[in-house]
Amino acid sequence: MNLETEIAPKLAEQYADMLSLDFRRRNTLLNSWNHFTNDLVLWDKRLQSYIEGLKYLKQDAKEYFNGWSDSLLTRGDIFALGTFSFHVKDAQLLEKSLSLSLAMPHFSGVAESIIAWAPSSSTLWETIFSSPTLRMIAKNIRNDLPPVPNLKDDEISLLMSSSAAINGLIRAIHHEQHPDYHSIIKQLASADDPQIRLNTLNTILTHHIPYIDLAPEKHLIDLLTNNKEKIRYEAVQLYLCNTFSPPSQLFNWLKENEPDDRLYLIAMGYSGIPENIRILKEFLDKPEYARLAAGSIVTITGASPESAGWLQKNTKP
Repeated sequence: MNLETEIAPKLAEQYADMLSLDFRRRNTLLNSWNHFTNDLVLWDKRLQSYIEGLKYLKQDAKEYFNGWSDSLLTRGDIFALGTFSFHVKDAQLLEKSLSLSLAMPHFSGVAESIIAWAPSSSTLWETIFSSPTLRMIAKNIRNDLPPVPNLKDDEISLLMSSSAAINGLIRAIHHEQHPDYHSIIKQLASADDPQIRLNTLNTILTHHIPYIDLAPEKHLIDLLTNNKEKIRYEAVQLYLCNTFSPPSQLFNWLKENEPDDRLYLIAMGYSGIPENIRILKEFLDKPEYARLAAGSIVTITGASPESAGWLQKNTKP
């Protein structure tokens, strides 16, 4: 069997597929109670080894990636395509992966991952900087890049309608001391798109960016009426972990306005208040809420049933 003509293409295919698959699995690991920082480090070394293999098999990998159909790609495929193209300086493949990641809602966030894994010395950063949205994503998550050009007013107007660019946009106009900074913040916090409103509040609260007459707690409560579960959950977490408002205010709202207790139980965990464990224990005997209540207890205590030995058999008589 010829190594160059038969084995190399199969290896390139395997590296690409494993990079795609393990990138998708990475989110499961990040959200697992049973894994820690060292597990993530080891996992990322696996991803890096796939990238190195693809770089070594550059031509075979290019042929394999060029054969992919846009209609069949997953989030992991877009990441593999974009990361490989960044490392081998293939502008055409990079533009394809980034345009797909921004155009398709189910690929949301992949562009950030591609940018996060990209080498800082690549000449393809010019491709990133040519897009205001990608430029702001890069500015938001990287601090080792070439100087990022300041925003023009027409670019700011464009970015204000892109939820993916909000974090970078706010940090950029604050850093550049834009004269309309506070008015832009107020517009974003009251936008029609709930994701833009949430991203705005998340940025100013988690990065401690100044604001005037905004009342973020009120905006977060307003977001709880949204019908998107992910937005409501993130609003609860942001309220409890990044504002100084009393948790009781949020708990009361949830008890009065929520059709069931799911978000209420999650909120009790995010609050980190030990006294809430007594209330959460009352839900452990209810099948529809038991796992959720246990998860909130874990959030408060920081100890999973496995690591704390709670799952061991009781040997006492």
